[in-house]
Amino acid sequence: MQGDAAWPGELPAEVEAFVLETVEVLHELDDTGLHELTPLFYEHGYEQVAHSLRELLKMLGHDPDAYLCVDQLPRTPPTLKPARRRGIRRT
Repeated sequence: MQGDAAWPGELPAEVEAFVLETVEVLHELDDTGLHELTPLFYEHGYEQVAHSLRELLKMLGHDPDAYLCVDQLPRTPPTLKPARRRGIRRT
């Protein structure tokens, strides 16, 4: 598997193994029959995907348990204009 900006060259063996394991989990979820798509399936599938995402974030050097402070968020997206308020007129 080719590396990227986080890992120039080859991926470390443990990262490549984790990625392949995660792909296998996704294939298993995708191959589930319609009669098996129960609330428990979705709950279990969510937990599997959330776990994989958290582990990947850790491998990339991020803390998945850190909370982003709302004050750090931009007020408006940089490429979008603020929405106009409709129905409220100030006099």
